[in-house]
Amino acid sequence: MGTAIVIIVIVLGALYKIGDSENKKKQGKSSKEEITSESSWEDMKKRWDKNFAEAESEIAQHRAIKADEPVIASNNQEDISQLKEIPESDDPKYHDFWMSHEWTVFRFLSDYTVIDIETTGFDRFNDKIVEISAIRVRNHEVVDQFDGFNKKSKLSKFLKDNSAITQEDIDNGQSIEELLRGFKGFVGNDVLVGHNIGFDLTFLRYNLHYYEFGDLTNGFTDTMLIGKYYANPDWSHHRVDDYIANYPKEVGFDDLTQHIALNDTLIEQRIYEVERGILGDDFDGEITSDMLWAMPKVRVVEEDWEITTRVDAKKMVDAIRVAIDDKDYTYSNQLIEELFEAGVTDHSKLYKRMAMNYKKMGDDNSVLSTIVKWQSNMGGNIGKGDTKWIQNQLERINQVITLNRK
Repeated sequence: MGTAIVIIVIVLGALYKIGDSENKKKQGKSSKEEITSESSWEDMKKRWDKNFAEAESEIAQHRAIKADEPVIASNNQEDISQLKEIPESDDPKYHDFWMSHEWTVFRFLSDYTVIDIETTGFDRFNDKIVEISAIRVRNHEVVDQFDGFNKKSKLSKFLKDNSAITQEDIDNGQSIEELLRGFKGFVGNDVLVGHNIGFDLTFLRYNLHYYEFGDLTNGFTDTMLIGKYYANPDWSHHRVDDYIANYPKEVGFDDLTQHIALNDTLIEQRIYEVERGILGDDFDGEITSDMLWAMPKVRVVEEDWEITTRVDAKKMVDAIRVAIDDKDYTYSNQLIEELFEAGVTDHSKLYKRMAMNYKKMGDDNSVLSTIVKWQSNMGGNIGKGDTKWIQNQLERINQVITLNRK
């Protein structure tokens, strides 16, 4: 058995040199990935252009009828009478309908809700929501507010450097489930307004699906897109800072600290009203495929791949949680094996967690077999930190073998 382990260690060392070589080869792959990305982008634009005008009209007019909102409703009553009803959530057509359509509104309403979130990063799969805020506006005036922190999140370096939020604020918060439930109840059916709101909706939709709170079907308005394409098209950038700099009396008059979600909602409400002043109450902007880049990256209703990703992500979290919190290394590895069997074989953290579990259990043979599987499936995509960890394990096991021989 000892000879077999020595052979495995030698083979792994050779494989690692090959892995380093593959890493260097893959550094030149970015251009191919960009081509693939551009190809996908063109496909998305074609689908968007094909059905967007009809979809936007149908959704906006339907919602206008239900809300009795004359600003949004079409003047053509005959067209309105011919509109198909938006399917209810239990209708089989509901999923397909919302998969294809976004209710994006480029109009100025008197009643709406402004939303903003703070997060630990930009990856909806791995980063957490830190704060969710919303302010309710009626007849152009703020009448109510919602604000809360996710107590399971941490203060990121960006927030430490750019925000007045403290870890104490976060620790005194609530569970993400309570926060999402409260937010969804607060916004109701209002049109949602925000600056680069596609980012906020991406995180909110993903988390609402993840924690089984359903869909966020509200229409939305992006003040960044209104500014970029209509109100201030001559500006180089359309960041909140640019509005504060260009409209200090209207937007930045009280020096609210940014990157606190509640403050940001107040600033963004002012931006919306400034844009109203520029374009007028009757403004009705056309939404085109050129704006697709800023749309939410998560559909109102999840696609099949998103559901699969969400379920797998939950299982990954559970696998790591039971190992760290419950010290149940056997069950952790069982969950990881289920992911492997389902075809989830491209996450280094799964292999590392499994190897660490076997190490905790004192099973070096299984540590080695896990490393072999890791190297075989991930090839040159193993990061430097994990590369060093594997090398340390190989050296440790080799030392154990040497000591046992003596």
